[in-house]
Amino acid sequence: MREKFDLVVFGGVCCDLIFSGVERLPNPGEEIWAKQMKITVGGAFNVAAAATRLNMKTGIPCICGNDIFGTYIYNVAVEEGLDTRLFLKADQPYPQASVVLNFGEDRAFVSYADDSKEDELEQYIEEIADEIPMKSAVFGMTDKKNYLDLMKKLRMKGTKVILDCCWDEKLLVSKSLRRQIENCDYFLPNLAEARMITGEREPEDVIIKLKEYAPNCVVKLGSDGVIAWNGSEVIRYPAVDLGKTVDTTGAGDNFVAGFTYGVIRGETLEDCIMYGQLCGAKSTMALGGFTSSLYESELEDLADSLSERKACAV
Repeated sequence: MREKFDLVVFGGVCCDLIFSGVERLPNPGEEIWAKQMKITVGGAFNVAAAATRLNMKTGIPCICGNDIFGTYIYNVAVEEGLDTRLFLKADQPYPQASVVLNFGEDRAFVSYADDSKEDELEQYIEEIADEIPMKSAVFGMTDKKNYLDLMKKLRMKGTKVILDCCWDEKLLVSKSLRRQIENCDYFLPNLAEARMITGEREPEDVIIKLKEYAPNCVVKLGSDGVIAWNGSEVIRYPAVDLGKTVDTTGAGDNFVAGFTYGVIRGETLEDCIMYGQLCGAKSTMALGGFTSSLYESELEDLADSLSERKACAV
């Protein structure tokens, strides 16, 4: 396992059952019908699959049970060319699943995850940090101290640590997240998450506040583009439009994958953001978090077409 990974993703993996074309949430006792449905793998797997399509050697430590969920996750990983050496196989059911109701521009989730082997997975992850060299690592936010220690350890070894975010009102205002932000190289929340963290409303005020916690903060504004601190000033980047939005599931994950692609290539912050935006935009054009994720050659072609775009200082 000593071969160096371009990226290791630390986060939960689950099966996603996505219903699209849903006009509203059902009331108790009601049945509503979707226009489309897709079964796929989601969670942190979206980042790993998107990164693999970008020709990054990517691993994701996770537990796969012998049930239909674990078997499906493993088979999709193989189909996508994801390195499965970091998978732990459990000889028992270990269900991880989400039902996604997709309203086009927004989604609602009902999720379940067996956590009976969580301690075993955490111990395994600590071993990975000691045994496996990696150029970059993506983490989700957590209140677990051992993950914070892992981030610190990896940075000391020269690994670029990228912190992603999710909607958890308690964690977003916690000291645990603040410490994670202070111990990452890049922090990539969306605007709603960043507003909750900082207590600020306007994007410019949000990014000014966040830069006090981390040297490189990039806030995703959805259809309004991206705002970032480039080390000397606040910069806004326009949105990238590649076509009709079908499903926003995994758009943020694809942004992370594209951004990380730029990081390990030693690109400028502006180019990392451009790669992230292109990957995020393309992922929304089909159902599923990585169904339409870009391949490396496609990304490079699209990046060439945007090479002349200009950011504006705020």
